[in-house]
Order: sequence, then structure tokens, then C-alpha cells
Amino acid sequence: MHAAIAEIIDVARRTAALEADDELDPPGGPAGEEAVARAVRRFGDKLSPAYLDFLRQHDGWSDCPWGMRLFSVDELCGEVGEWAKGMLEDLDDDGEMPAELTDAVVIGKCDNTAQTLLLVGSGEVVDFLYEEDCRYPDLNGYLADVLEMVRDVLRATEREQRSAAEQTDPGWRAEAESTLLAELRAELADAPSEGRPAGPPVPASPGGERPAPVTPAELVHRDGDGTELAYVRLNLVLYLGAYPSREELVGAFRAFRRHFPVDGDLIWGLPARFYVKQNRAADPDSEEWADAVRADGSGMYGIRLAIGDHVLNLCGVPDNDDGEPRAAFCEVMLPVDADPRRLVALAAELAELLPVRSGHGGFSAYASSSAQRSAYREIFRWCRRFLGLDVGHLDGWLVSARRWVLGAGWLTVLGPTFATVLAERGGAPTFADPTIEVRDLRGGGVLIRAGAAPTLGDVARARFPHAQAEVDHYLEPLKLTRWTHTALLMMGDSAWQVGGDELPGGFYDHRMTGAWLRRLLDPAAFLGPSVLDRGAALRHRTERPALHRVDDLGLAGPASAASAASHV
Repeated sequence: MHAAIAEIIDVARRTAALEADDELDPPGGPAGEEAVARAVRRFGDKLSPAYLDFLRQHDGWSDCPWGMRLFSVDELCGEVGEWAKGMLEDLDDDGEMPAELTDAVVIGKCDNTAQTLLLVGSGEVVDFLYEEDCRYPDLNGYLADVLEMVRDVLRATEREQRSAAEQTDPGWRAEAESTLLAELRAELADAPSEGRPAGPPVPASPGGERPAPVTPAELVHRDGDGTELAYVRLNLVLYLGAYPSREELVGAFRAFRRHFPVDGDLIWGLPARFYVKQNRAADPDSEEWADAVRADGSGMYGIRLAIGDHVLNLCGVPDNDDGEPRAAFCEVMLPVDADPRRLVALAAELAELLPVRSGHGGFSAYASSSAQRSAYREIFRWCRRFLGLDVGHLDGWLVSARRWVLGAGWLTVLGPTFATVLAERGGAPTFADPTIEVRDLRGGGVLIRAGAAPTLGDVARARFPHAQAEVDHYLEPLKLTRWTHTALLMMGDSAWQVGGDELPGGFYDHRMTGAWLRRLLDPAAFLGPSVLDRGAALRHRTERPALHRVDDLGLAGPASAASAASHV
């Protein structure tokens, strides 16, 4: 037992050194015979020889990986133990829990969840979270499992850090881009190509009285307490073909500060799968964070830096649980009144510094993570009026963005590979709209600006974003078609990947993510009635059978309301 604990501490220490994380607190010293005797008097022969051996070596361990607190004698016999036991009994409100578990001694409790560690009469140890999750022959077996777990984390951390380092190698990047270029050429070889496509259809100008104009700053959705649930920012998103190097991260931060030298404390944090620890520096130009950047055991890598409402977020993301690679990204978020000319200059500099595949910039709607569903219903309503508005929810695009282009923004960035493919398909990026400017970037990329300043594209006031739509039409051969969002559902030590293929809120309710992606190419499909709208209208009509005939609905079959409803 002592050897296993010593190795757990050593392996966890090596992992912490790789991740620049805090080391585990070691277990306590020996409990002493008097303390052990007190525990025996309290619980009698319920305490197994292996557990008593643990107490004689270590009087509890408050930092046993990951998050489990093995009780000291004082905790075992005192209020902490009584509270944990009471919590276990509360879970048995229907009286169906096996007596073996209700009679068990609670010897440990997770600080983050309701997970407990139970010592049953046989001497076995049960990992319990609402039900028995795992059973070990004794405490030695449990600690052996912990040891294997920390070994797995160390191996994963070493593997992910090798991968992150490999992706910064110029040779690796060149081969990855060459492979992608060949794959895209082969994939598009059989696709029809008729030169430059005609421009997209333009929605009819709205009739009747037009609504009052709206500025980006006025697009705010608040709860009853005034807390912002949805809001708009000026942003830039670049999707990358590889993890950025530490030098590229520092270079991106310096460029960000040159173009937006605002004052204030610098708040920074390293991306993590579960919890992002925030750090503060009084100097907004501080680069103290640079030495802390490294991939963790999950593959998360990068840095998030914020000075007030000015945010720079560069992140490498591991494959999802299905083994699909996801694009790294660089995201810039600014107040809506920030100087857009500075954003253009920053976009050009970042696109030449980072391994960019594509990107877009302009006004984007964001939601508070604490109120996504209600916030995204409001964002959906905004998007049905403002076709130039992007949705700042990156996660679901990262799988497809490695190979395809999300679409045009006020700013559109094409890395060398995508620029080459599109030039081969439709010629160089030249446009009929004189407000569209094209800038060649060092290395073969392209930066396209659709107009002098970003626009919301208010179609309710006949302000369709024509320039942005023309750029989007140029991108059409490489436009992505799906949203693939994944998240992690945690219960104790167990984790499940959950996902979806629609943006949240109204996009999901109306099944309109695909139509939103093509809103500049086919505005009628996005602005017209959704599947939900048509279903509701049809249901309303079928509830009044005397007022219509089924064949008026365009449905085959017997003329009955029941039949019409069955088609829905």
C-alpha cells in the first residue's frame, strides 16, 4: 500500500510538472494507535485490516486523485463522517438500496460531486454515485486503480504534448496542407464547374411601414435582473490547420496589443476541459502567461487573454470522442464601437503569422453560457432580420472547418490551400461590387473586405448585405454544410460525449442551422416559414376541418383532418 501511494504521488508530480499545475498534497502522517483504537471503538469489525493498515500509515488523504478525500480518523468519527453517512441514507428514500451499502462505513467523499467511497462488511470498497459504480477487493485494490488512472493521465499528457509540438514543425504543416490540397482537388474534380456563378437571389424589399433602425449596441437581451444573456460584439475568427507554437501565441498577443492598446488589468487563463483558472496581471502587456502554455492530458492547448471587453482567444482542441480532428482557432472579440480599420490590420497580420485555413470577421451574436436556450431563441430572431450577423458559437464548426469554409463575413480570410482551390475552381477573387477589396497576403493567402465597414444587413429595412453575399457565392464550392457540436456530460468519474447537429435555441426549434449557413445564397429559405412554422400552420388548419379540403393542402390521401395530421 505504501509503495502504491508513493508511486501515485510521484506520477502525479511528473504530470503536474508537464502541465505547470499544482502538485498533489501528500497524505497525512500515521494516525497513531490511540486514534486507530478510537476508530475501532466507533465502528468495530466494520473496519477491514487493509483499511486499518492505511490509517496506521496515513491519517487520511485530502487530495487523493482526482478530487476524492479519504477521511482522517477525526473526519471518520466526527461531523464529516456523519454528514456523509446522512447523505448516503438520503439517497435511499425508497428503501431499495442493498443493506450491505446502507450499513457500510463511508471512508471517503469527492469534494466536487456526491460520489462516496464505501467500506462494506466483506472488506470490499465500493465507489458509489447514486448507485454502485465500481467494486474493489479492498482499499489496496482501489489505490491500485487510482495508480493506473494517474499513469494513464501522464501517458496522455506526454502524448498530447508531443502532438502539439509536432504540429508546430514547418515540415509537418507543409505535408498536412499538401495532403488537404490533393484531397480537395480529388473531391471537387467531379463537381460541376461552370465558372463564376451568378449572384445570389435578393429578397424582395419589405412592404408597408419599416421598423426603426437598430444599431449593434442595441442588440442586447437581458433577464429580469438586467443581466446580459445575449449581446453583439465585433469579432474575428480564424480557423487553423495546426496548433500554434508558443512563439506564434506571443506574436499574436503583441499584434493584438499594437492594434488595440487599451488599458486595464490583463486576465488570462489556460484552456481546460473542466475548469479554467483565471490569473490577473496589472500590466496589460505582461507576457507572464507564455511560460505556462502547454497541452494538458486532454489535448487542450493555448491561451485566453482579456483586457476589459477586448479578448484574444487562441486554442488548440483535441479530436472528439469519435476520432474526428477539430480545427484550432484564433478568436478576437471587441466592443461594437471598436475601430474596424484596426481589426482589418490585425486580421492581415494574424493571417500571415498563424497557420490559417479560413476565417471571417464582422458583427457576431454571443450568448451567456448560463442561459443558452433562451439567449439563442433571441439570437435566432435577430438573425432572421440581420443577415450580416454571425453567431459566435465556434465549437460546432471545428470539425468541418479543417476542410471547408464556414462562409463570408464582412472580412473573409482564405489561407493558401483554400485560396488555391477556389482560384482553380472559379478564378482569382475579383468581384463586381466596387466596395469589395481583395488583399493578397504573404504566403499565398487572401483577405477580402466586403465594404468599408461591417453591417448588420437589416433586411427588414431593405439593407441586404449584397457585397457579403457576392463573396459568399465565390466561396460556395468550399462552404461547409453541417454543425457538429459535442460536449461532455460528467457524473462522478464517468464522462459521456453528447452532441447535436443544430445550433441551440430557435435554430434547433426550427431546424434552421443549414438554412442559416446559406442565408446569403438563398435568403428565401431562411426568411420564409420553417418546418416548425409550416407544421404549426397545418395543424391549425386541420383543427378546423369544415373550412378546408385536404387536397387544398397539397397532400395526397383521403379528405379527412386525421389523414392530414398523419402526414405531418
